[in-house]
Amino acid sequence: MFFPLAAHAMKNSAFRFLDSDDSVARLISRLADVGLDHSTADGEDNLRFKCRWLHDTPITLHWQYNWWPNGFEQEDASVALIVDGEPVASVDITAMLNRQLDHPLREEITDQIVAMASSFTGKPA
Repeated sequence: MFFPLAAHAMKNSAFRFLDSDDSVARLISRLADVGLDHSTADGEDNLRFKCRWLHDTPITLHWQYNWWPNGFEQEDASVALIVDGEPVASVDITAMLNRQLDHPLREEITDQIVAMASSFTGKPA
């Protein structure tokens, strides 16, 4: 089953992953499965984690946004995995918004973030 971009565009509102408490809770749970323990949210753009076997190295998921042409709304552009202050990988959300997906957008983003984190922690998803 395909979930077309048209369904997103018809909402006529900016896509913001972090605005969904359910999506954030699911992401935190899935990241715990690959060894990342949620420590705190840092403002509106960051989620912070620790990995026990990486000596509690600070790990942050940082969302970046694009402005809509109306100048009033921002939409997710990408999310970066930042380890000890350095970006090590990212997920291009803008590219996902512009193509047909196999699963709902929030699931695709969660799956890609978990895969990115799993490759860093070494624990399979």
